[in-house]
Amino acid sequence: MGSSVMSGSARLMVCGTGLATQLGQISSSLRRAPPPSALDQGAHRFGMLIVHFTGALVLFVLLINLLFHRPWLQSFLFAVALAVGLTPELLPMIISVTLARGAIRMAKVQVIVKRLGAIHDLGSMDVLCTDKTGTLTEAKISLVRQVALSGADSERVLDLAWLNSHFQAGLRNPLDNAIVESGPPRGAGWAKIDEVPFDFQRRRVSVLVEHEGRRLLVTKGAPEDIIKLATRYEEPGKPKLLSLGEAARVRAAKVFEGLSAEGFRALGVADLDRQPSGGTKGAHVHLASSHAATCHPTSSSKRCQSRPRSILTIIELW
Repeated sequence: MGSSVMSGSARLMVCGTGLATQLGQISSSLRRAPPPSALDQGAHRFGMLIVHFTGALVLFVLLINLLFHRPWLQSFLFAVALAVGLTPELLPMIISVTLARGAIRMAKVQVIVKRLGAIHDLGSMDVLCTDKTGTLTEAKISLVRQVALSGADSERVLDLAWLNSHFQAGLRNPLDNAIVESGPPRGAGWAKIDEVPFDFQRRRVSVLVEHEGRRLLVTKGAPEDIIKLATRYEEPGKPKLLSLGEAARVRAAKVFEGLSAEGFRALGVADLDRQPSGGTKGAHVHLASSHAATCHPTSSSKRCQSRPRSILTIIELW
């Protein structure tokens, strides 16, 4: 688990099978009883405090009665009665009733409580991070727009991203599906020549395609790594490629960070255009973004339909 085979061959030795493997140990841990919650631990600590206090008080009362030469049997019975009276027999019921009332109050604001102890856990939180994909959302990413480094819309970045996502032979992720399904096919006349699959060291996938003798290398991956490899970028309406200097890199990083802060998913896209004569044409910088509705398809709420859910961003660099 956690290893990627990049190239070459190897001889493997199996050290464990079934429940003896790491995955098998995870399966075994899921069958274990869950650890006590904060509510259980708090109730246990309070109960032990009452027990210690009661025991000390009983011994103290018994000792005082014996010092005053009271009948020892009567003193013992009085101490036992005192211990019984101090025992919080109704503590579990009080806790359950209190949590049940809390569940009723939460139900009035459309919150369903499946486990009463979770109310105490929720009240003890300072920060709650939750992923509700598939419940509040439709668990699907869709492409919305693509822009250049200046913010202007650019269709070229989508063309390049479509070629990469369509021709790659590896396992497609939701971002690739969003690019391919964003519109009509864009790869007419293009044929795949070769591919360098994605790995976790390069953090990008490269596809070499050809159209009428023109070969194009399209790379898609982590924006940070793509920005480091870029040398030039393209702006819509400008015939010449612009140098991707330090100022342009800082601007691209700020645009990417701004989109990430808004919840956008980001990808970098770069291309190397090799002309039939053997020359090369430089690379370009673009941005593309997407969002999708956060409501059920049958919902008629305008507020629900306009709320952003899953975001895709594409940066084309070289």
